[in-house]
Amino acid sequence: MGRPREQATARGMSGAVVNDALVAEIAKNSRESVRVTLGEYEGHVFVGMRIWVPGREGGEVPTKQGVTLNPSKIPELIAALQRALRILNGEGSA
Repeated sequence: MGRPREQATARGMSGAVVNDALVAEIAKNSRESVRVTLGEYEGHVFVGMRIWVPGREGGEVPTKQGVTLNPSKIPELIAALQRALRILNGEGSA
């Protein structure tokens, strides 16, 4: 994985402390990955999904491609991804 990032501290919806945590890393292709993180910016907790690529000096670096969402949007995002999977499996339509 890439270089460690500075640790941010925030409280999630349950009151749990979030320390700019890497939740998952998903291979997009042989060079790129999508990292799902929980973090904090200006006192607001967020979930981030960003594409990471190999850096020029080694390690990995984030690109500008990605999205940052309020954690309250996680259930809606999960529902949308589940619907997309059902459509791909021939169990529904767009």
